[in-house]
Amino acid sequence: MKNRNLWASFIAALNGVRQAWIEGTNVRLMVLLAYGILLLAAWLGIRAIEAAILMLAISSVFVAEMINTSIETVVDMVTKDYHPLARKAKDIAAGGVLAASVISIGIGVAIFLPYMDRIPGAIIQRFTRPDALTVLELGVAATLALAWIASLMSRASWVRVKTGAGEGRRGY
Repeated sequence: MKNRNLWASFIAALNGVRQAWIEGTNVRLMVLLAYGILLLAAWLGIRAIEAAILMLAISSVFVAEMINTSIETVVDMVTKDYHPLARKAKDIAAGGVLAASVISIGIGVAIFLPYMDRIPGAIIQRFTRPDALTVLELGVAATLALAWIASLMSRASWVRVKTGAGEGRRGY
């Protein structure tokens, strides 16, 4: 059923992210790798445009994995038996994740390669000279805050589903 309002759509989307997090080992691994990459970028002090490109590359892999997971879920819902078209759909979706990953790795190498000689110095500098937060550090903080809010909202939404409270207003 179609969501009736913007808030219900937002809650449904957060629930989708929550489901991907709970059921997808690959999603959790990607988030862990993304935070490591973003921390390295913050330590190196990459330029804002490079940070934006890096975040777009990381998010493209995350979005591709979410689409892959949803396609696999629908295929599994439609058929439990082996079917060549089901396998084809799953393989193509997984190929999309692979393509996004390879392209993102290429982008990361292009961005990080000029900074490789500064890694030890950048790490020492971050711990010895506190300065204003970089765009990446603010981005990581904002992402963590949004993840925490999404977690709280998803739990509240799940409680309403389990208890039947607010039934009929959820829109799906």
